[in-house]
Amino acid sequence: MLKPDGWLYETLDRIWTAVFLNALWILCCLPVFTVGAATCACYETARKTLIMGSGESMPRVFFSTFAANFRQATIIGVSIEVVAAVSAVGGLAAGGALGGAVYAVLAAETLLCMAAFFWSEALAARFENTTFGHIRAGVFMTVRHIGYSAAIIVLMGIIAYAVDWFFPLILFAPVLTVVFWAWAAERVFEKHIGAPEAHSNGEE
Repeated sequence: MLKPDGWLYETLDRIWTAVFLNALWILCCLPVFTVGAATCACYETARKTLIMGSGESMPRVFFSTFAANFRQATIIGVSIEVVAAVSAVGGLAAGGALGGAVYAVLAAETLLCMAAFFWSEALAARFENTTFGHIRAGVFMTVRHIGYSAAIIVLMGIIAYAVDWFFPLILFAPVLTVVFWAWAAERVFEKHIGAPEAHSNGEE
């Protein structure tokens, strides 16, 4: 079972990879403005090492993707984060001044921004496009595949609650969102494009 080609060895190896990837993601998000680049790198690393089982070095994939997409992924992340923050602040203000309807609309907009952030970073990791093109496509994907988008948001909420309840879960729980997101996004890309690998951003 513990042979390199055994199921137990492979399972333990992927668990360790997920924990290590989670740690890298959190550490690279600490400067805050690098959240976009870190999330883009986490997506691509989860796709290759945890879903595809490519056998590539996890740190190498993470940092090569982080460096290659740093500028574009950072701009995407900061842009969407600003819009989400404005919507969130507006929603809090509207809750007391303008009533529940406006609050609900702005809250929904904030959540959709979060989903658009994930889709846009996935697109940046996988395909060549302009920064605005990735954001526009990310917004389209958010609405077009609202089921997956809603599932990502719900999973994020569940994990945030779980970490708040038992903080040590932060060691591996957050990356579960990325693993699900990578699995869902690749299904969508395959459906729309047919062969995602043939249209990658050259980081394969």
